Amino acid sequence: MTEANFGWLIRSVHRWSASMMVLMMILHVFRVYLTSGFKNLAN
Repeated sequence: MTEANFGWLIRSVHRWSASMMVLMMILHVFRVYLTSGFKNLAN
């Protein structure tokens, strides 16, 4: 009961998508910082 069908595939996809999510979050933070998207919108 320690083996799952296609467990290697599920773990592999999960690892890749988690890495991509972290990378996208970092890129998003840099984009917001560089485009000054965090400025106050009120005049």
